[in-house]
Amino acid sequence: MSIITLPQRPLKLSRHARPAYFWALIGAVFLMVIGLFMMVWQLPGIQHDWTISRNPVLVQDGNIENAKCTTRKAIFTDCEAHLSYVVDGTPYETEVSLMFVDFNTDGYTVNIVRSGDDPSLATMDIGIDKLWNRVILLAVLLLFTIGGGFALFLQGARNMRASGLMARAGMYDPVGVTIAAVAKTGKRQQVTMTNPAGAKPKAQFMSSFRKGEEPLIMQTSTGEVFGIAVKPAGTPVPVLLDRGLMRLDLTADERAAALASVGA
Repeated sequence: MSIITLPQRPLKLSRHARPAYFWALIGAVFLMVIGLFMMVWQLPGIQHDWTISRNPVLVQDGNIENAKCTTRKAIFTDCEAHLSYVVDGTPYETEVSLMFVDFNTDGYTVNIVRSGDDPSLATMDIGIDKLWNRVILLAVLLLFTIGGGFALFLQGARNMRASGLMARAGMYDPVGVTIAAVAKTGKRQQVTMTNPAGAKPKAQFMSSFRKGEEPLIMQTSTGEVFGIAVKPAGTPVPVLLDRGLMRLDLTADERAAALASVGA
């Protein structure tokens, strides 16, 4: 049985009902920029210390200047220092910057470690001790930033294509959607929904409702809550309808008939 009966003619969705994509694309760029910054900031240091770790030599007489470790969010620690030392009469200087996860609150005692193969390569011994810690941390951060940005970009691109299709009059298929969450954001109501169990693709979608609008949400005889949405052919993105069906360009008679079919 159909969950709602709509007129068999091309329909248009109101502009504000179409899927949003602008902020998803902006968020994707923002996350990717953060990820690239993290990569440029930490990856060279990790590669540098990885080389030293293959043949480390403790520097007995060296200077560690402007050393500072800062802990953020209780566990994220970044350290930086200026190192100077002499090997076989040749002076060397380098800047060190590294980041790792640690629960230590008592400070750090560090020494200078250089490469036995290339004396110009040096770091703090804590950088060698925490090397795998740093590798895993960077991988996780890149997963959440670049990986998350890419996922957000795909979502924005999907919604942009769907919004373009919905800007034109077309035939809409009514679909039932599972309501995952309802949240207030300022004067708007954000409804997160998924396709019903067993439907493909199994993905989350969002519809935004302005002040005064209420989503068309029903309940089965067994207490299961679901929403009534529509989507045009050519896109998996559904748009949740409102209780008054004002999101569709229906005549008064068509709107009354459609609402009556929902009640039935």
